[in-house]
Amino acid sequence: MALAFQAQGDTQRADAGEIDVMFASIDRLSTQDRATASQAAKSGGWTQRNIDEKIIGLTPAEIRQAKQDREDEAFAAAVA
Repeated sequence: MALAFQAQGDTQRADAGEIDVMFASIDRLSTQDRATASQAAKSGGWTQRNIDEKIIGLTPAEIRQAKQDREDEAFAAAVA
């Protein structure tokens, strides 16, 4: 992929170290379907990380950010 960008003269995107390889599920679920599945998984004992990854389909970076957001919200609620 980096070579294709380099061939087009796009030096910014030609940096192979900056290219993220991502795979998306071929399943096209609605937000409602994912919410229902998430609730069922949570009540079934799944961890939030597994729900984020397997059902919601977040990337590792998005999972880290979601975890940080939850921690920030919990902290804010505790000091309020």
